[in-house]
Amino acid sequence: MKASAKQMPALSRVTEALRTAGFEIIGNETFLVQPDLKDFFLYSGKYDPAMYLDPKVRSGISTFANLASQEEIEEGCRRLQQDIMDGKIKSILNTYSSDHGDYAFIVAEKRTI
Repeated sequence: MKASAKQMPALSRVTEALRTAGFEIIGNETFLVQPDLKDFFLYSGKYDPAMYLDPKVRSGISTFANLASQEEIEEGCRRLQQDIMDGKIKSILNTYSSDHGDYAFIVAEKRTI
């Protein structure tokens, strides 16, 4: 997760790049991951973390495919499997629950000259 977060640009860097490219920042919108997602990305297993145990699913998620070592993935899957089996996963998920959004989108409008 640290490697995945590290590669993401800071909000200030993104908004500055948009302004430099001639966009006006209108605001931002938050997005909560929904349980009926069809596309897989890092946080798409929010409601079904067991999906991360499937190597086919992990191969399509860049954090697993490009940023994590095989050892890290194996250890993480082992720990996740254990947390699922003993029910600990529910308290873990509740600990990280938030109404602030899972992702944020910057709303910008191209300025006209």
